[in-house]
Amino acid sequence: MKKISVYVLEQTDGAADQILKAPYEKLATWLWDHNLEVVNIRCEEVEEEEAIKTK
Repeated sequence: MKKISVYVLEQTDGAADQILKAPYEKLATWLWDHNLEVVNIRCEEVEEEEAIKTK
């Protein structure tokens, strides 16, 4: 099982709450089915250059 972090690059107010609801569960389930486990969600701003490196 490979552990990954999820970065939210664009967000609106309350985005973290929305991510932790149904859409996140669907994403986490899909990733788990593909041997990936989400261990961290970052919702703070990420520089575009940094975001490209982590894709």
